[in-house]
Amino acid sequence: MSHWTWTARIRCNDSEVGGSFSILIFIGEVPEDPKEWRKSPTFVGSENIFTSKHSKENANVEVEGFVHLNHALAKHSASRSLDPKDVVPFLEHSLHWRAKKVRAS
Repeated sequence: MSHWTWTARIRCNDSEVGGSFSILIFIGEVPEDPKEWRKSPTFVGSENIFTSKHSKENANVEVEGFVHLNHALAKHSASRSLDPKDVVPFLEHSLHWRAKKVRAS
């Protein structure tokens, strides 16, 4: 019996947005209002990228993170199967992401 582990791999340049930011992963509809993103039942998880404008030697660094999807797939997929023949088409249609810049306080 095979056991599948599904993750969203997030890879980006840390200076893409011009400050710290988050990449948010959704399975299903993404609310239009960014204030609702983290409260949405379709929100799966996020990768947070923290940058410093004072660290020039570390500018333009590629960063990578992962958001685990198995729990969300079991919750949102009608088949509840983790087999690639079921998951890949489902994710092609239902997996979405958004970037959100962190506001300075």
